[in-house]
Amino acid sequence: MMLFALVLLLAQDGLPAADEPSAMACTFEIALRGKSCVYEAAARDADPRDNSAAASEAGTAECARLAKKPERRKQCEREVAEASLSAACALKTRLSDPDGRLTREAAGCVGALRAVLSHILFDGASE
Repeated sequence: MMLFALVLLLAQDGLPAADEPSAMACTFEIALRGKSCVYEAAARDADPRDNSAAASEAGTAECARLAKKPERRKQCEREVAEASLSAACALKTRLSDPDGRLTREAAGCVGALRAVLSHILFDGASE
């Protein structure tokens, strides 16, 4: 009985609400940089165009960070746009919630974008 009371007390006061992001929540920025994170947002229906736009915006921001030369940046942005429109990103299930946390369904899109960014980063390293 004491254990039950303790669990009930912790559930009321000590644990974060389920809709609050954890410290390990994946966002596009975190996931695209290869940092360890958890895809924790709940999946819901979404417009594939919204998902493509969010993926493109995140990928483009990383292009700006990684591609030092203007021509490499333009190439990166073109390839990010292609990846963002692919089946991996243009899903009917949302990739992220309003807080920016990614859903499990976003993992394929993150992989597609990271492949582009890796290509730009490593192929452009010798330039």
